[in-house]
Amino acid sequence: KKRSLDYETDLIALDTEPEAFVRAFEDQFRKDFFSSAPRHVVFRHAPTLANRPPIRFLGRTDVAISEAPETVADVRSAIRAVKPAAAHCSPLRRCRDSLALAVDGIQVPTRCDDRLIEIDYGACEGMAISDARDSFPDLFEAWQRYDDPRFPNGENTQMLLDRVNEFVQQNWTGTSGNSVVCTHNVVIRTLIGQSLNVPRHC
Repeated sequence: KKRSLDYETDLIALDTEPEAFVRAFEDQFRKDFFSSAPRHVVFRHAPTLANRPPIRFLGRTDVAISEAPETVADVRSAIRAVKPAAAHCSPLRRCRDSLALAVDGIQVPTRCDDRLIEIDYGACEGMAISDARDSFPDLFEAWQRYDDPRFPNGENTQMLLDRVNEFVQQNWTGTSGNSVVCTHNVVIRTLIGQSLNVPRHC
């Protein structure tokens, strides 16, 4: 009727049929998203003494957690809710210990995966940001241009994303089981950015 510009005759159930379609679509979406789709709880490791100010590049240095975070009960509750079939973590101690805290009392097989390790900061490892800026000005200038430079003798975001996507393809894509992952700041930020199409410089 729209194509023929026929507006003389009222359309029967013009309101009720689209409403029924939308409701059916919503019901199907909720069923697929909340009931059928696999769910993955991803969280960052607990704090370490190295995470306190002054802020430094903490990547591959293997430090222990300094305390059990106040949020561990919330994380544990989220994990219980999805009933994970598997748990994965970075091989670094702060992630292994954090995962152990989070799944305490929950029967789930766990394993470490090198692809979940923090970005390799290379020569910037352990440096305060101000010192790294003085030592490697080209690195910071490249970020100002929205480039994706490698840390000196280390990785860049794309290199991290390549290995993390390999993990995702192997463990999440096409699988039906839920899981839990404990990893690092840059890994999580990169995953979220890719999922939401956020430009890397943001």
